Amino acid sequence: MKIPKNLALCADTLAGIVQEISVMNAQLKLMNEQRIELEAHLINNLSKGDASGIAGKRARVQIITEDIPTVENWDKFYAYIGKTEEYDLLQRRVSIKAVRERWELHRAVPGVAVFAKVSVKLSILKRKEKA
Repeated sequence: MKIPKNLALCADTLAGIVQEISVMNAQLKLMNEQRIELEAHLINNLSKGDASGIAGKRARVQIITEDIPTVENWDKFYAYIGKTEEYDLLQRRVSIKAVRERWELHRAVPGVAVFAKVSVKLSILKRKEKA
């Protein structure tokens, strides 16, 4: 891509790209909805665990079941981690919203630093209609 020398043209080019992405995202959303509908149909109509599955000319489908852990009692779960120190049971991720709320109250969060993320905010301008 050749970047325009004029910054105003850069803004307009960016706006055009963002609008194209919006159209494509709408198409992707529709396709994803269709995918979900087809997957649900296959799950409901193929017997689970059927080793043979079903095959077409382009693809083969099998229904796979996997066990996913879900915490039913957070107090017991945290107590277990505290007792055993098995911290690998948790994911390392900070809640941006929770930290920001504390910062707004001028409360420090030990061990947390600030990273300044720089981004571009784009606002599409509406043209005035000529009378």
